[in-house]
Amino acid sequence: MEWNVESAQKPGVSSCGWRRNAKNKNAAITRWEGEKYQEFSDLCHLAREWDFHWQDDGTVAPAGLGAATRLAACAEGSNFAALLHEVLADIARVAIRKGCRMPRDPDDPHAAWPLKGGVLRVYYLRPTALDILAAPSAFMRLCFLLVDPGQREGEGKHFYQWGLWNKDKALLPVDQPIASWHITDMKQVDHKVFIVKDRAGRQAALKFEVTQRPERYESTNFLAENLFEDGMMSVVATAEDMAALCSAQVKSPPEKYVPSEPTEPAALNVAYPEFIRLLDPNTTPRTAILCKNEFKTVRKNLRDQLRAANQGTDADKQQKTTEIFRRLFTESNFIFLGKITVFDILVKNNDRIYIATNYAPTVNMKNWDFSMGYQPITIDNFDPSGHLDSGSWRSHGAIRTAARTKAFAKAVLADLVTQTGAAAYLDARTTAIMEGAFIKGIAVGKRNIVELLNPHGRTLREKWGATGAEYFRRAEMLRDE
Repeated sequence: MEWNVESAQKPGVSSCGWRRNAKNKNAAITRWEGEKYQEFSDLCHLAREWDFHWQDDGTVAPAGLGAATRLAACAEGSNFAALLHEVLADIARVAIRKGCRMPRDPDDPHAAWPLKGGVLRVYYLRPTALDILAAPSAFMRLCFLLVDPGQREGEGKHFYQWGLWNKDKALLPVDQPIASWHITDMKQVDHKVFIVKDRAGRQAALKFEVTQRPERYESTNFLAENLFEDGMMSVVATAEDMAALCSAQVKSPPEKYVPSEPTEPAALNVAYPEFIRLLDPNTTPRTAILCKNEFKTVRKNLRDQLRAANQGTDADKQQKTTEIFRRLFTESNFIFLGKITVFDILVKNNDRIYIATNYAPTVNMKNWDFSMGYQPITIDNFDPSGHLDSGSWRSHGAIRTAARTKAFAKAVLADLVTQTGAAAYLDARTTAIMEGAFIKGIAVGKRNIVELLNPHGRTLREKWGATGAEYFRRAEMLRDE
């Protein structure tokens, strides 16, 4: 793992941050609604909270971060402290240029460095571990928003954003040609999903999708990448990628993929040569596309987690299922699940929650996936059977009004409780909190989609034709609500 400064470098006041236009501000903030963050109106308070020292020029003292800071887990990365010092110095530089005067002696325990009514928000994103209270305790991404006075209501002209991201060096770059991967291994992990590796152990996932309109897959993934913090990058393979894969020196998989249930689809192939045959343009249906997906280390889906927990003595089962429920039924999870649900309704992805004609929902626990930090994660956002009919949007009715949204939230939670057996775990108060969080997530999801139109609406309409235009029309309907 290696920390990187995420923000694009631009000349001017900031050396490693983004000067963002107000039209993008709400999208950046609402995208992170429900995530953990701290807010500071004074940079000296920030230094005392994180146990570091400002120097006279606004840089950070070489001593770095104290052990008491909540960033201690992140600071274990070999280059984290140095990059954080760089970002903090840039934040100080921008604050000074905005007229926020630095104190003469920043080390004075009573010194103040106010942001003149503005705030610095620090977001702790992509949790990798939870503490005993199920709160995130370690993070893969740290983001800063410097917001001017009045901008919380959208009155300001711009704001600044910085980001640090702990990137996995063991990932194959899906935005690069397969020929550059130098694949040596391939293993089938689902009826149409394969994991490939190079000699150094770097990984990527390859997946077949069968769709009559490949542009719908690309447009759907474009939306997911821009709406979700923990999205998975996915790129449709080119003809050159196919040729490189066919000529790769890959060993046959040592074992045959076996579905976890007899009712699930069988293996797409039994060995690597069979997979190559499927890539032959003379035998592969024109509706089949191969997608290069960023590899994600995830926990078992909710169905498999519960199956594994229901092993052993009754006491073991109760303890293990209670632990799953403790991590699952949190406000932040249900806010995020609400955001996912709006997205799924927008793109007609029925894989996670199927919505019947009367808006009755059915939860598909096999497609409820979780990160290593026990947060819901969007690793598969495309339903090949979810046809996108222009001019109609029936499932939108489930969240069209406040009354329907409330009824829909109750029905989703009721079905989830029935399928998981969590009735004894949830009391009336907790149930109401989860329903409220789910409803809030739906509202946030709608705002995120609407805000996305400001910077990306033209891209939707011009790059993906009728599919993009239909997504744009649906997003505009959300704006009117």
